Amino acid sequence: MDETLGVSGKELFAKALVLVLFLDLLRVSMPIAAAQGDVHAQRISLDEVLVLVDSNEASYVRYAAKDLGAYLTEISGKPVRVSTSADEVRKAKSVIAIGETMALAMGADLGVVSELGDQESVIRSFEKAEAQTVIVAGHYPHGTNSGIAALMQRIRSEGKSPYLEGPIALLNKPSLAERGFHLNGGWPLNYPYGFRTWKEEDWKRVVDIAWAQRVNLIFVWPYVETRLVPLSAEDEAYLQEFRRLVDYAQNRRGMQVWIMQSANRIAVSDCGIRDPKLRPHWINGCQKDMDPADPQQFANILKSFEALYRIVNNADAFCMIDSDPGGWPQSPLRDQLKIFQAARKLLDR
Repeated sequence: MDETLGVSGKELFAKALVLVLFLDLLRVSMPIAAAQGDVHAQRISLDEVLVLVDSNEASYVRYAAKDLGAYLTEISGKPVRVSTSADEVRKAKSVIAIGETMALAMGADLGVVSELGDQESVIRSFEKAEAQTVIVAGHYPHGTNSGIAALMQRIRSEGKSPYLEGPIALLNKPSLAERGFHLNGGWPLNYPYGFRTWKEEDWKRVVDIAWAQRVNLIFVWPYVETRLVPLSAEDEAYLQEFRRLVDYAQNRRGMQVWIMQSANRIAVSDCGIRDPKLRPHWINGCQKDMDPADPQQFANILKSFEALYRIVNNADAFCMIDSDPGGWPQSPLRDQLKIFQAARKLLDR
């Protein structure tokens, strides 16, 4: 059964090259440890390749398999089939089998796969009949997901002919379990220089680029502190966009998303600007720090929290900063604990 290719792999990787220095500055470390010895190199042709992925693989693994197919399609100019049926192998000159199930269906010796950690995978090549076969398999879906990104970085081309340098016997093992970055600093800069002005498709492409570099965590601040409660239609739409971003990162790229928020700063005015992407922040008269020791001010804090949690309720974590911005007289720990406990109750609703 074929699946429709949903993304442009070549465009994704072209943009990845543009931002690779950006990711290096963030110290994202994602090496691949080679497990093969000194063997004579040979090309593994990916002309007329078939990409196999089991229909029961995680959604982000299946999406990454479609990415791989799209990337090879753009290189070769010929449609690359992404299939969930191993019966189609007989029609292919070469096969890329994604995941443990398909690798076993191709008769691969998976060796230590069952001993691999959550983020690890093996990438191997072998010949079966007259077809060259490459497997990318982890014991867990996050490992397979990372392995696909690692494989795509190894693809080369000569004209319109994609290939891999082989034979391949690699262990894909990131040196850090959590590989992420924090999008902080929501200055209202003109598009596209500040992330608050990005369109939804821009956000998705940044997530795609991060995935290509094997990032698995995005930490972002949606600046709910600049949104009056009850929310305007524009503010509600902005937070709905963040909810969709979280869903995309989780279910299409296998990432965690953490949300940053202030412990006690809330909006008291929209600064006369209805568009939340352009609204200034940390302006006297527009935002104000509340004292959680005061019952009414504490209630205002919780109203702001509830507006965020009601919409963006699918994030993996919510984190608080209690100063710069924030803070209140003496800022005793008991008040911060009070805020934490109230936030937990809101999230548990």
